[in-house]
Amino acid sequence: MMLKKRSTKIGKIALLLILILLIVSVTGCFKKIDGGLQQDTEIEQTGTGDQGNKQEESTTRIIKDMAGREVEIPKKVNKVFTTSGVGTIALYSINPSKIAGLNSKLTELEEKYLTKEYQQLPILGNYQDSSSGNDEEILKAAPDIIISMGDIDERWIKDADESQKKLGIPFLMIDGDLMNLHKTYEFLGDVLGEEEKCRELGEYCKNAIEEAKVIANKIPAEEKIRVYYASTQGPLVTNIAGTIHTQVIDLIGAINVVEPTAGEKIKGGVEVSMEQILSWNPEKIIAAKSVGDNVGSYKTIIKDSKWKNIKAVQNNQVYAIPNAPFNWFDRPPSINRVIGVKWLGNLIYPEKFNYDMNKETKEFYKMFYHCELTDDEVAEILENAIPI
Repeated sequence: MMLKKRSTKIGKIALLLILILLIVSVTGCFKKIDGGLQQDTEIEQTGTGDQGNKQEESTTRIIKDMAGREVEIPKKVNKVFTTSGVGTIALYSINPSKIAGLNSKLTELEEKYLTKEYQQLPILGNYQDSSSGNDEEILKAAPDIIISMGDIDERWIKDADESQKKLGIPFLMIDGDLMNLHKTYEFLGDVLGEEEKCRELGEYCKNAIEEAKVIANKIPAEEKIRVYYASTQGPLVTNIAGTIHTQVIDLIGAINVVEPTAGEKIKGGVEVSMEQILSWNPEKIIAAKSVGDNVGSYKTIIKDSKWKNIKAVQNNQVYAIPNAPFNWFDRPPSINRVIGVKWLGNLIYPEKFNYDMNKETKEFYKMFYHCELTDDEVAEILENAIPI
């Protein structure tokens, strides 16, 4: 019996050894197969073959821009070119280090209030449409994406498609409407990976705009002040009501004396005559200051005798629009207009928009321009812009 049990035990051991050998043999086969898989993985990492294409695609994503266009962009965006100052100022407020280049030479005021890093960027020019701009310089700067911020309509959508095809760089359209800046910041926060900063800036814009709308809606029609805007292009060049260039007047509940005629769709500047201004006879005038070689409008209006019969001039109600580092009212019509809403509201209806403009200016410049202002600098910025 003992021998039989021992024999059975030996048989089991032998069977176990045979199974182990079979497993080792099969494992060896799988190792060969696995070796092939490992080689495929290496190919994927080097970016060849079908597996490689999938790996490359994982570094990008498809989003819808604010015009509803589907655009493939890098998941991580490090450098951005913006087609005009409208977008560049917005990008500066988020993170100046992401700007690929400037649209024009800086003014003295821009150099005074903006970072040294920003001042050292190359000048790439504006890119108004696919037939303008310096393609070579833009491509040399190698931005990850290009942003066009402003009006969104069929013309600019078509241009965005053409520009993207021409340059081979993702081209995103961003809404420049003053009322939608909080949405614009939310969108840019996602694109740029700057959600926290954009949330802060977007909330500021939303609160400022909503507050202005609430106040303006309570102003009776008979109390609305008639305002004339004299642009950077001269005192007889202005913009009609209802355009992106005069949104600040509309928002605070004042009346832009330059109203559009029936069916009129003019988005750019319009020339008016002295006779027209006399007939409008505005109660207040806001006028652009001189910048560099541009004499602006303010000095002309207060010195030229042709303007002496206008009610606003007679009552010393002509004010210069703050323009350091950027114009608070327009040109470019970007996020700089948000502080302009508080300034103009306080100027036109001081009892309703009851702001401490020294405090408001310091807060805005710190948050949006990364700049700590002194009292003297605020006074310089607001020179001739508020009642004495």
